Amino acid sequence: MKPTTQQLDNLKQVAGQAKRHLSQISEETDDLTVYLVGGAIRDALLGEPVNDLDFVVTGETAESMLDRGFENIEASSYGVLHDETHAEFALARTGKRSQTTNTVTNQSKHTLMVSKLMRT
Repeated sequence: MKPTTQQLDNLKQVAGQAKRHLSQISEETDDLTVYLVGGAIRDALLGEPVNDLDFVVTGETAESMLDRGFENIEASSYGVLHDETHAEFALARTGKRSQTTNTVTNQSKHTLMVSKLMRT
C-alpha cells in the first residue's frame, strides 16, 4: 500500500521531531546510527498525535552507550537505554528469541538494521 500525501507529511513531521530531540540531548550522539521506530511511526501513519519517541541504535554495545551517558533501564531481555528525557534507545540485536526463557541472544556491536528488518 502506497502512503498518502498526508501520511508522508506526518512522517516528515515526526522525523523533524526526532532530529530536534537528538540535537538537544546532552549525550554524545553525533556519530550514532539511530533509527526512529515503533509507535511514533504508527501514530504518524494513522494521523494520531505522537506521544513518545523510540529509537534503535546500531553499531553500539550497552557499554558504549553507558559511556556516552545513557542509562540502562533493564526493562527487557535485550539492551534498552534512555537519555535524560527518557526516550528509549534499543540496541539492535541478532539471534533468535528463546521459546523457553523469552530472551534474545547474540547482541552484537556489528548488527545492521537491514538484518533486523529482514527478521520482521
